Amino acid sequence: MRPLSFPFCWLGSLLGAALAFGAEAPSWPGIVGEIHGRLESLPSAPALQWSLTVTPGESGLPKFAVRAEGEGTLLEAEIELLAAAPEVVHWWLKTVELDLARWSEALAAQWPALAGATLGGRVRMSGEGEWRDGKVSGQVLVRLSDGRVDLPAKKLTLEGLEFALQIDDLAARHTAPAQVFTLRGGHYDT
Repeated sequence: MRPLSFPFCWLGSLLGAALAFGAEAPSWPGIVGEIHGRLESLPSAPALQWSLTVTPGESGLPKFAVRAEGEGTLLEAEIELLAAAPEVVHWWLKTVELDLARWSEALAAQWPALAGATLGGRVRMSGEGEWRDGKVSGQVLVRLSDGRVDLPAKKLTLEGLEFALQIDDLAARHTAPAQVFTLRGGHYDT
């Protein structure tokens, strides 16, 4: 099955060109509705019930709200086109919550460096930004609480991992200064 994608860049470019030549921002019909389904795409990942809701945004252009929920997983995000700059898509990552114990095997299938590792803890993310000319900008906060890593092959266990990583500039891959990472304990046997 091929993934379904909706490139918004053509829409923004078309609207931007029209406005540059003095056209007024288009009046969108009252696009309102919801579609939903079930996503089972990654091996070992939990199945997700998802929905996409479309409502008129404050600018009159559509606003899209995405929600996905499953075992150990919650995602809520919004996307809105802006009338003042229709070539720009504003995005909000309202919340992402992942139970790493539930996602451990699926993450190892995607990143071989995690093969053989068992992960635990809770990841929470939020952020906002823009998508302009195919580039993402904005900021994101990633938090890990009660983190745990077990690597039996290396006889390594780390527990009580905690951090709050503030990414101030996604485009530049820049984090805020003085990030804090804590480790409560662990052991390593030779």
